[in-house]
Amino acid sequence: MIAALACLHSDEASLVLECTASGTPVWRHLGARVDADGLAALAVTRTGASFSLDSDVPFSPLPPAGLGWFGQPALSARQNGAALVPVFGAVSIVTDAKAIRITARDDASGLEVVQQITLAPGGAFLFGSSLSNRGADPVTIDWLASVLLPLPASAARLVSWRGRHNAELTECCEPMPQHARLREGRRGIPGHGGPAGVVVLDEAAGNDTGLVLSLQLAWSGDSRIAVERDDEGFWVLGAGAVPAAGEIVLQPGESWSAPQAILAVSARGTNGAMAQQHAAVRARIAWPGVRWHRVRFMPIRGKPAISITTRSGSSPSPKPAPMPAWSVSCSTMAGFGAAMMTTPDWVTGPPIRPSIPTA
Repeated sequence: MIAALACLHSDEASLVLECTASGTPVWRHLGARVDADGLAALAVTRTGASFSLDSDVPFSPLPPAGLGWFGQPALSARQNGAALVPVFGAVSIVTDAKAIRITARDDASGLEVVQQITLAPGGAFLFGSSLSNRGADPVTIDWLASVLLPLPASAARLVSWRGRHNAELTECCEPMPQHARLREGRRGIPGHGGPAGVVVLDEAAGNDTGLVLSLQLAWSGDSRIAVERDDEGFWVLGAGAVPAAGEIVLQPGESWSAPQAILAVSARGTNGAMAQQHAAVRARIAWPGVRWHRVRFMPIRGKPAISITTRSGSSPSPKPAPMPAWSVSCSTMAGFGAAMMTTPDWVTGPPIRPSIPTA
């Protein structure tokens, strides 16, 4: 039996999902470019493992946590004080050469998840996930993964960055974990370790050769990036924003979107992966003459660190606040005693040429 596939191909990489008769699609390949035509259905080639459930639970972009999947969850939610265990039985998949859109709904709870995978200029893959409450009661969202990915068994090393004040962006190279490796930010900004991201290298990967996967979360707040060893011999990479407890409550009819994740997959080493990342980021920047995207917030480093809200009549708040437009100048910040103004990686706004006070 030939598998029904949903595929995206860049010049260097392929992303292959198998569409199942019921439930969400399952992962078949993420790595170097392949020809997936004629691939046999997973049910034909895969048998149940020892000490497993009666029915097979292969890895899916939206795995059924609490229903036989023991890895990282894609969704954690509560309703009326009890944990929800959604069963996404109603699933539709729309695909073309540039994008895959997965819509999954749980009729019992009214939760609907939409996952969008898009091929970006330069060859990177963009992952987005949103959750809607189609039910009659409010739902509290504790976690919605931006992406859950399979990493190949050939993966050998993880490269990331950590740091502290005056010692920022210290590179860390670690072997693949035998259990789990977690990076979680709790500062409200990415911190001294730079953007939330990780680079995964195959055994022979270097600057210009070998398979490299590079993930960056397009988010400047608290985040979580986890790599966990799976019982089947590969790893699962998960990434997403970390909301505070009770921060996201969806009333009936409301939706929330997780931040986008950018994944580069290159057989030309770290330089090839970075070229894809740079191309994807450049493509989303609004250049002069193009309408600007909405600004999320602007952190200010000073004495102490503050941020500014543009609500009429409001005063500086210690908590980052949404800004409708880039409208606060460096001279204004100097008036508040700010020592340095920095913008998070995913704030977009017109280019400015700040005049830095010398006194």
